[in-house]
This record gives sequence, C-alpha cells and structure tokens, in this order.
Amino acid sequence: MCVQLLKARELCEAAGGRWEDYIDRVLRIPRQAANLAVRMHQYNLNPQTGADNMRFLAGISNDEKRKAAESALLSGKSPDMVKTAVRQKPEEDPRTALEKEKTRLERTISSLIKRLDEVKKELQTV
Repeated sequence: MCVQLLKARELCEAAGGRWEDYIDRVLRIPRQAANLAVRMHQYNLNPQTGADNMRFLAGISNDEKRKAAESALLSGKSPDMVKTAVRQKPEEDPRTALEKEKTRLERTISSLIKRLDEVKKELQTV
C-alpha cells in the first residue's frame, strides 16, 4: 500500500494536483494515516516492531533517535521505556541554565524600562 501511495503522490505532484485532495476525495482515508504510512515506508521501519510501535517510530524525525528506538524495541525493551528515553531531554549544565535565565531576565527588564519611560512621557503630555 505504501508504494502505491508514494506513486500516487508523485503522480499528483507531476500533474499539478493536490495530494490532500486525492487522499480525501478518491482514497477516502484520513490524511494523517496516509502520510504516516508513507513515512513508515520511507523510513524503512522493521515490521517486527509492531504496528503501534511503527507509528511511534514514524513520528521521530531524527534518524539517529529513530534507529536507536527501533533497535531498543527489537532488543525487547518495552514501548513505554523507549518512548520515555526518546522524549527525555539531555540534562543541561546548571551554570548554562542560569546564564540563559539571566539573559532572559535582563532583556525583560530592559523592555520594561523602555515601556516605563514611554508611559512617563505619555503621562506628561496628558
């Protein structure tokens, strides 16, 4: 099915038609399902992971993370463990986090000072 969807997409693009219209009007399948099936095929996912896991893997755009998640699933890890590992953000250095917050606060203070000056000028003219 995926190969046919890819061919249909190419034909739509070549003919100047809209892929979404073809999916909606001719195939009558949800766009998300069609696009997900195409991504599953393009990413060459292993069907042994299962349909639900293939949907999850197709949602991972980073090649390295997707391949690591696929191999973890194939090695026997539970889908919940893999999902948690993929979604986990790397720990940030506390100093870096504080420096970012300091910069953000300085920008906020600067913009508030400018706005305060504008309000003071408006008060003088009223």
